[in-house]
Amino acid sequence: MSENYSQEGRAASFEEFYAQHIAPYKDVYLKSSRSANNKGAIAAVVLILTLAIFGVLIMTRSLGSLFFLPVILLVVSIYLYYDYHQSENKFNRFFKEKIIGSILDFLLPGATLDPQDYIDQKYYRESSLYRRVANFYTGNDLITAQYKGVSFNASEIASHKNNPDGPDEIIFKGVFMKATLSGIQGGTYIWPNNDLQLPRSLADEHFRLTALHEVYHVPTGAPAFDKYFSVYSSYPQEALAILTEERMQGMLNLRHQLKKGVRFSFVPGKFYATIKSKDELLEPVDTLDDTEYIRNYFYSILAYPAIINQLKLYEYI
Repeated sequence: MSENYSQEGRAASFEEFYAQHIAPYKDVYLKSSRSANNKGAIAAVVLILTLAIFGVLIMTRSLGSLFFLPVILLVVSIYLYYDYHQSENKFNRFFKEKIIGSILDFLLPGATLDPQDYIDQKYYRESSLYRRVANFYTGNDLITAQYKGVSFNASEIASHKNNPDGPDEIIFKGVFMKATLSGIQGGTYIWPNNDLQLPRSLADEHFRLTALHEVYHVPTGAPAFDKYFSVYSSYPQEALAILTEERMQGMLNLRHQLKKGVRFSFVPGKFYATIKSKDELLEPVDTLDDTEYIRNYFYSILAYPAIINQLKLYEYI
């Protein structure tokens, strides 16, 4: 696909994309989904039957003479669950390779997807977008791509803080994006006004927050931007050069278009962004008939070229 085919053109052509690239898979996708679901249901029924027979034999004290019956059923249950998981894995691979793969090929030609991988935690810490120390960090669906000369990775991640007195605290869940840039010397961090990643005490700085060099508040002189974001930087002059009027408007546009919390940072050699989301963004559904599901996948992936376009990251390659 031509580099000149704009992000807006791709977005506007969703219906055509669906008809040409997704609709042809509808029948085989539904068959694969039903097969996996049916095998799961059969495995569950057989397991329940096995447990019920085992319970009856214990209550009637017939376990000794008929012990072979629940054993045989248990073996059958194990086989059926194994077969179900194989079908489920096959269905998931089909979804990621054919459905998500088609969207990636259309929006980001040459991009790759690794469903089991995610961006390393060291980059999450380096971004300083969420500085709370996380005891648990995981993710999935690593995308590796290039757009307008900007090489980037993106994946879904989740970071938690252990709480011994109750449920774990979710620090961040959503999309984490890392792009390779050049020409950045300091660290500039664009945090939401209501969640500045600054220490409130010496204990915060030393025990509860990840390391960060000394940063200064950078007034932008843009009231519309300052309503939602605060800028801190170790190199205020550079921060002001990065945050042009057009780039700040791009950040505001992304916040309003995505309807989710976003934050950004520029550090030497890297750009980082997070998009907060409680949903699992690239997980399969039972049928492809509802185009809204596919549209959600489509626009989730379209967010990455949108960030590169609206923040003009290609000016730093």
